Order: sequence, then structure tokens, then C-alpha cells
Amino acid sequence: MLDILRHVDVLLVVNRLQADAAMKIYGFPARLIEVVPTILHPLFFDSNAAAAPLDDIRNYVFCAGNILPRKNQMRMAMAALRSGYPMVFAGSPMGGEQAYADEFGRLVDANPSLKWHKWLKPDDLYRVARHASAIALPSFEECQPTSALEAIALQKPLLIADRSYAHQEFFEGALTADP
Repeated sequence: MLDILRHVDVLLVVNRLQADAAMKIYGFPARLIEVVPTILHPLFFDSNAAAAPLDDIRNYVFCAGNILPRKNQMRMAMAALRSGYPMVFAGSPMGGEQAYADEFGRLVDANPSLKWHKWLKPDDLYRVARHASAIALPSFEECQPTSALEAIALQKPLLIADRSYAHQEFFEGALTADP
């Protein structure tokens, strides 16, 4: 790997954390590193894009991501139930995490203020995010979370876990919480 890096003109990384790691671990020069955030669907930047609501639920917090313990949707759902705030989730069960997804599905099925879309096309994902009151990402670990970048593009309030990935320039102004 180090031999390959000697031949790289520019190393593209998705955030400052990766840039710092490339410099510290591999000794890659900072002048050859460029941060390019994850690419988002153009709809997220079009403030005039028409988007009818996908669901009949209103004033909800939206949480997108594969369903697995690292993403922490179960605790987010339980917090929403305690607060009385509706939540919409989007994401497919992650391979090897079926037990967690089943438990999450039972919680959602038992509570009408929670909704779970297992599969959404990009246009429908945009519609759900567009009509959300806020977007939440309670993950224990992330690299460059697309849903958080989508919240920023939509100018939605963002609730993000108080972890190292949350303390990047892209997420300044986000509300952080102990996951």
C-alpha cells in the first residue's frame, strides 16, 4: 500500500478525519490530500423541488441508514416514544443483523408513531427527508454519514451522536447527544 501511495498525485478522502489518518498513519503529505464529501442526489440541493409527502405522518424526525446495532435505531425509536415525537426510519436490515432488525420491526409494528420504510428509491428518500422536522443520526461510529449531509443540504436541524465523526466542519451547528 505504501508503495502505491508514492505514485498518487492527489489522495481524495471524504472528511478531515480520513485526511488526518492518511497523514499520521501513512505519512502522506497534507498538500496532496483533498477532502471531497460524499456525493448527494441533486434533489437535496433544489429548494424548489416539488415533493408530496410520502406518508400521512407529520412533524416527525427522520432517521436513515441500514438497520444494525452500530446505527442505534432501537434507542432512537425508544427515545422518540418516550418523548411522544413521531419518527420515520428508512433502511434495510444489514446482513448478519437480522435479530436486531426483527426486534426493531416488532417495536415499530407495536407503535403507530413509528414508521419504517425498508426500501426507498432516491426520489422517495428525498420526499421523506424533505418533509421531516429534523434528521437524526444516533450512530456509535460513522465515517462520512450521507444522511447527515442530506440534512445539511436540506437545511434541516440535525441531531447527531456526540462521537468523533460529529465534530467535523460539515456538522458545525448540529445538536449532539450521547447515543
